[in-house]
Amino acid sequence: MIDKQTNAQERKLLCAARSLLSMQVGMCLGAIRIAQLLAEMGEPSLQRHGVFAEFASAIPAGLPVGMARLYWAPEALLERDAALAQIEARFRPGLLAECQVILRHYKASVPAAKLHQRASSSTNFTLLQHGYDLF
Repeated sequence: MIDKQTNAQERKLLCAARSLLSMQVGMCLGAIRIAQLLAEMGEPSLQRHGVFAEFASAIPAGLPVGMARLYWAPEALLERDAALAQIEARFRPGLLAECQVILRHYKASVPAAKLHQRASSSTNFTLLQHGYDLF
């Protein structure tokens, strides 16, 4: 059971890293999602890829991220976005580089059939049909 659970966590992590690296999701939410997945996988994984937790903790509590942004006045949101953009710019190279590390490290432990099964059931299906390699 633990092997299946670990395998599922690694697939989720690979999917999240690919989504962030390809910019299918925003830098902020993608990095926070990866930090959460690494925390679920345990302390060694979180420490090995610490830049994600560093990024998440660098975001001040008052900065709106995710769905919370929908409830903010546009003017207030624009004011706060300048701070978020600076944080994202500072961490971007490290986050994207670490996504590459995750892809190389965990891809070997997840069967290719599982990766392609996940990709073909998502919005990436069209890209796969046209011969693009998503992995």
